[in-house]
Amino acid sequence: MAENQNQPNDGEAVLGGNTSEPVNSDVLGGIEEVKSRLANGYINQKIAALREAINYGQEGLYLIIQSLDSETYLEEIALSLLKNNKEPQAKQFLAKYEDNPKYARLVSLLLTERWEEAELVIQSLVDRGRYYLGDIALSLLENSEEPLAKQVLARSQCDPKFARLVTLLVTEQWEEAEEETETLILKLAGATKGDDIQTILSPRPEYSQHKYTGEMCKTGIECNISWLDSRTLCDLWDKYSKGKDSFNQHKSSLKFWNEWQAEIRKIHRESKYLYDIFREDERDIMNNMYGGDR
Repeated sequence: MAENQNQPNDGEAVLGGNTSEPVNSDVLGGIEEVKSRLANGYINQKIAALREAINYGQEGLYLIIQSLDSETYLEEIALSLLKNNKEPQAKQFLAKYEDNPKYARLVSLLLTERWEEAELVIQSLVDRGRYYLGDIALSLLENSEEPLAKQVLARSQCDPKFARLVTLLVTEQWEEAEEETETLILKLAGATKGDDIQTILSPRPEYSQHKYTGEMCKTGIECNISWLDSRTLCDLWDKYSKGKDSFNQHKSSLKFWNEWQAEIRKIHRESKYLYDIFREDERDIMNNMYGGDR
């Protein structure tokens, strides 16, 4: 006859018996024992541990939230415990969970430091236009000292096509970041490696029709790479290199980046100047015609 799999082995503690009531935490090792029973216990032990978790403040709250990404019977109990919990964080999470249960899975993955899986969930949210990750998820990412957490947070806040560049910048791999920047710019501009900056950007005048005279006036400069993408690249480098000694040590060797950044900033400034002049001229004509804004 097969042994009863529900019977404990020799030397194992009997945790909880057949009751669903919490077992004294001091005897069984506190929050660590609660975690152990939730991870490895039988059904009745998991239920008892989940109900006991409510006694352990924020850490217990996270265990309850984590259980929403578990078996269905635990999900129902966890939801009930959250609804009866007076902690502001519990109420915030519950509101987000009811709006989109995906936040619960994300928090669960972050709590257990499954960063790659968490990033996939984040990307699925971004792909559906949900750029907000929820208060608790953001807090866990922002407060974590784990390098992978910082990378996931950084990548979650940018266009996916810049994800590898962000990883390199966050980890201060400046030469590799420059190579990735060049690869991105060439791809976005439809250029070939070895082209000079002017050829890559191919700056050309942009014209707009004057509101009052009907004339076509030069109002900016178009490039093969869009203004938004070029600005994003500048902003990413500024954000992750600022105040970094390692960047200052390598800055002079980043030839492509230095040349491209200097040129694109000059084009941006000139475009803004042309646009401002165009708008100022329109305002002057309007003032002359109508004596002010209408």
